[in-house]
This record gives sequence, C-alpha cells and structure tokens, in this order.
Amino acid sequence: MRNLTRTILMSTALLTQPMLAATVVMAPAPAVAQVTTQEVEIEGKLEELDKDNSRAKVMGVWVDIVPGTIITTASGTISAEDLWSTKAIPGFTGSERGFIGGTSIVTGTSDQFGNVTADTFYADTAENVLLGTVRKNVNTAGERWFDIEGSKVILLPSTPTGQSYPAMKKNLDGTHPLYDARYKGSPMLNEYGFRIKPTTLLPGTLVAAEGHYGKIGTPPNDEKVLFAFVVEATGGELVDAVAANPAVSIQRAQCRERDANTIDLEVRGGVHNPSGNATGNVNIFKPALNGIARAEYGTTPAVADVGTFGVYDFDARITTTLGCPAKVRAQYAGANSPLVEVEIRID
Repeated sequence: MRNLTRTILMSTALLTQPMLAATVVMAPAPAVAQVTTQEVEIEGKLEELDKDNSRAKVMGVWVDIVPGTIITTASGTISAEDLWSTKAIPGFTGSERGFIGGTSIVTGTSDQFGNVTADTFYADTAENVLLGTVRKNVNTAGERWFDIEGSKVILLPSTPTGQSYPAMKKNLDGTHPLYDARYKGSPMLNEYGFRIKPTTLLPGTLVAAEGHYGKIGTPPNDEKVLFAFVVEATGGELVDAVAANPAVSIQRAQCRERDANTIDLEVRGGVHNPSGNATGNVNIFKPALNGIARAEYGTTPAVADVGTFGVYDFDARITTTLGCPAKVRAQYAGANSPLVEVEIRID
C-alpha cells in the first residue's frame, strides 16, 4: 500500500474541474482606444439554455455559444445539441431540464457593448466527491451493493450498451437506463490509471469517487446514491487484457503556451510491466492527426514503485511553432496509452 499522503494526492487528482464557486473575473482592459474586447471568466449557476439564440445564462450573464466554442462536461467534449438538450440527466435532482440548475465555467471575451462570447464552456450537474474505504461490495443476482463509507455508489456506464457497477437490468433494446452521453462513466481504475475488476475490491480498500448525489428508483422505493463518472482505487486486480502485457497510462496532461515558439508540456501517469521490472523510458508524442505529422516531444524514465507498477512525470519546455497539442500519447515497452486530451493553458 502506498503511503497515505501519496494516496490522497492520487484521489484529489480525480477532480476534473475546480471546486464549485460563484465567481466572475474580468481582466481590466488596457486604456487603448482600439481595443474593443476583454477577457472574461465566469463560474456559477447555469440558469437558462436558449437554443434558438444559441446562448446560455450563467449567474445572470448571457453567454453566446458560437460554432468555435469548445463545450465540455465531466465526460469530455460534447456537441452543442447535447448542451441544448433539456432531457433529464439520470439522478440529477437539481433540475429536470438537462444541465440547468447545475454549474458552468466559461472563458471568453466581452465586447464594448457587453456581449460575452464563450471560447470554452464547461457544464456540470454538481461536484460531489467521496474519498474513503469500501464498506461493502456485492454484485450478484441476489444483491447489488457498492458502498463507500455508508454511501451507495453506482459507476455509470461508458457506452449506450455498456454496464454500470453494480450491474443493473438493461432496457429491452439492450441499452442501459442510466447511460447519458452528456454524463457518462469511465472504467474503474487503480491509482496508476489501469483498468481493474470492480468485484475484486475488498472491504477496507481506499477509493475515490466523483459524480453527483441523487435519487434512483420511483417513490416510495427510491433511494439516494452517488452517480459516479469516475472511481479510482488503491488496489484491485487488473483486467486480464492489461495484466498480461506491458502497459502505460496518462493520468494528467497539461500544456501552457508561453509564446509563439514555446510550450511547457507536462504529462504524468503509470506503467505496468508483468515481468516485475517497471523501469525504462516513456516516450511522449503527438500522433499524426488530421493531416499533421507526428511530433516527438521527448522521453522520461519510469520509476519502479510497487509490484509490477511504476510512475513517470514528463515535464519539459519545448520549442515549436505549432502551439500546444490537442491530444498526446505515451509509449512504453512497445505499448501505447490511449489518446488523451490535453488541458491547454495560454498565458
């Protein structure tokens, strides 16, 4: 078992957005007549969605959503149509109309007339985080119960026909009743970022879950549960496809554009080597996408940790005229990580 401090650091890394707050930040505009826009950042309650005029009301501010606006949720990038949808999100009790009643984070610009246009628009239901130990874990036909410190948890399915954990009866067409493309789950992972078998988590295992706390079922038989989109644990058996071969994960990828010719890129994650020697180099690169050639960013050594696992942290200043990559990959011992989106920060 890794030490407690490191475990807590692992769990806090699950947070996909800053803890909820109600803030509006507007950078002061320089006193130059020709400057007609200024930067805007808004974080607060999502009050309305106006599809007809392609805008959203966040904490009293109407924000224009344009074709270039990047729209994301805890599940990743979604379409504008998904954002406009007022279909109820499973388990979200804040509203019966999609993300309305939840929280949004907007970055963009405001013109001299006060019109705010979003460059990025993040929508969430509520940010509920649970860090503790497994108290009960049963997934049989007779009983299905995943309990963290007395709170029932359901890990949402990641695909329309995928299964939740614990499992639930599916619809007649094979789809899962809790699947929603706007707020979907991801496979359960260990602290190194590798898929594990949920049924192998024993009582006493430290886990971290993030999602929204709501209700499932119909009165009077409804009950409160945490609808989780991510669950990570400090144990559990690897799924067979991962256990047999070397593997590499990316748990965080962040890039900052320093200027037109320089970026700072940080990528960190874990490695797995079934031989038990979790060392060697990890190569970070941008795969060839959309007609743009592959770009090599460099290598960093993996440091052996516990058992067959190791960790790596790539942190480099890179000269490039292409700016920050949208996605990166890691390679270790012949194995490639999944393609991971990069959190981009521009100074």
